[in-house]
Order: sequence, then C-alpha cells, then structure tokens
Amino acid sequence: MTRELINQEDFEAHLVLEANGDVTAMYRHISLTSVFQPIFNRAREVMGYEALCRVTDDNGQHICCTDIFYQCCDENWVIHQHNLDKLSRVVHLRNFSQYNVDCSLFLNVLPISAIRGLTPTRTIS
Repeated sequence: MTRELINQEDFEAHLVLEANGDVTAMYRHISLTSVFQPIFNRAREVMGYEALCRVTDDNGQHICCTDIFYQCCDENWVIHQHNLDKLSRVVHLRNFSQYNVDCSLFLNVLPISAIRGLTPTRTIS
C-alpha cells in the first residue's frame, strides 16, 4: 500500500542522521541528500543558496533527479512524486539549518505539490 506522507512521524520514518550531522532521506531503495549552490548578487556577494538534491540507489550509484521525480514506474507515481518532493524539502531545510547563515534558501518545488487532489487520508492499495 502506498500512502502520502502527511505528518512528522511519517517523515521521521524516512530520515537518517548521518555521522557528519547531515540528514538523508531513504525512500523506495533510493537516498536523497542535499548540496547547496551559492547564488550571487550583482556585487558578487552571496545572497542565498539554491538547495539541490543528490540521489543515489542502494548500490551508491548516482541517479539523475529527473529520472526519480518524473519517471516513477508504477500506478502510484503521483503519490511517490509528492512524497519525494516533500522529503527533499525536509532534508534541505534540516541540512541548511546547520549552517547558521543569514541569507536566503531557494527551494525547487514540483508543480504536483500544489494539486489539491491529494488529501491527508488518500491511500492507494
């Protein structure tokens, strides 16, 4: 049964605290981690960071993010996309909070996250 992640307990079940303090999400045989790309203003000062997702499979092989977010391979693909999108944002926010910097964080969001058709009680078996 595939269920939409809706509460803290659901998310915590997928999160791992690594030895270096980073948070990683584990979901359906893949892991999601964060990297942060600096964004500069015209004066060439860092004004913020874009959070980027790095994905690996169970064997540690890197996987292209678009393959994960756009090519889920079963009938529950909408729920998987939504879960991965939300998990990646949780991972990015937790990891970025460790840096204690005073600047903006830019997050990429899938349009599927704005669809109201997914409800907290929706379950597909």
